[in-house]
Amino acid sequence: MLCFGFWGSPVLAQTQRISAQAAQHQVPTIALKVNQGVNLTLPDGVLVYKGWLDDGSLIQLDGDRPFEQGASILHLVAHQAGQAQLSLVTRDANQVESLYVFKLVAGSQGNSIVNVTAHPVDHANPVAMNRNPTQHLQQGVALAIERRLLVENSELHLAIQGAISQIAQGVSMEQAASTAQLDPRTLAQLFHMGQGESLPLPNNPTRQEPLLVRAEPVPNSNHFDDTEIEARLAALESQVERLDGRVASLDSQQSEFLAQLQTLDQQQEIFIALLQQNNQVAQRLDSPKSNPITLAINTMPRPATAPVPHTLDNHQIANAIARGLTTHPDTPFRSGLYLRYQTMIRSLRRGSTLSQAARQGNLQLTHVQSVLENAGVAPEAVGL
Repeated sequence: MLCFGFWGSPVLAQTQRISAQAAQHQVPTIALKVNQGVNLTLPDGVLVYKGWLDDGSLIQLDGDRPFEQGASILHLVAHQAGQAQLSLVTRDANQVESLYVFKLVAGSQGNSIVNVTAHPVDHANPVAMNRNPTQHLQQGVALAIERRLLVENSELHLAIQGAISQIAQGVSMEQAASTAQLDPRTLAQLFHMGQGESLPLPNNPTRQEPLLVRAEPVPNSNHFDDTEIEARLAALESQVERLDGRVASLDSQQSEFLAQLQTLDQQQEIFIALLQQNNQVAQRLDSPKSNPITLAINTMPRPATAPVPHTLDNHQIANAIARGLTTHPDTPFRSGLYLRYQTMIRSLRRGSTLSQAARQGNLQLTHVQSVLENAGVAPEAVGL
């Protein structure tokens, strides 16, 4: 494989070799010297189509071709000392995608050429090779939960755990991310966090925390199932029918109650007439055993020898108004005027006078008189 040193000019290169397997299942470290370029080459037939740096202000990334066309050589330049993570999405000649993740350390020393080979490297880092990648991922998950970047037992957490289980069985990191519908950068950066190297530097406010997101399509909230809509409409119509039935039942009960009040008023009038007749008979007989019968509650005045108009009490006036409303042409049921009369009736039954009750119901006494006359009550019987 032909490699170059500094961009555009040959140099005596210090070469670092990294196996493709290590780049996919571990996070190899690449040393960069500040302000010195490093060329990163990939195995034959493998091209880079996407690349991310978690700190673009620290290191500059470029390729021999645009990523949309596929780059085979990448050029990295560190502008200052520090650490960053590089994630690459590649495709081989069979269009199989892979995810390569590298740890970039910029300082006073570094290599100028980094070759990623398809074959194992004999002198790989023994610590990195012996470390199980799932351990780094689990440590990264624990750290993300501790930093409140990830909610424990959430849907995302369970998806990450499923991907880690697949990696433990030998599945590549990118394939596990695809199966779990995760962004490939999520597992890569969790792996990086598990190595304890994702803390932001104090002098670098642009460094970002790991991207913990699901790679799921956004559901269309405007889509509704026709069957579900019809079922909801039918349920609403059923509720409306039940409410109409309850209203009709209440109206019927109110009509029955008004009819009972009218019957009670008629019975009370008959009883009062019988009392008056008994008193008149007792007076004609002039018998000591025939004293006039009076009501215990003393609501009826003692009839005089000369006939006088009968005066109704508040409850009788209220009952008379209720009777008159049922057939009065100006007071249809449940109209605004009808409801004001209901206020007046309640006020009368609480002990208010006729004038006070009319004012509380915002009613004219002339109209009240017409309602009473409609019920067969003379104005003199109520003091009008």
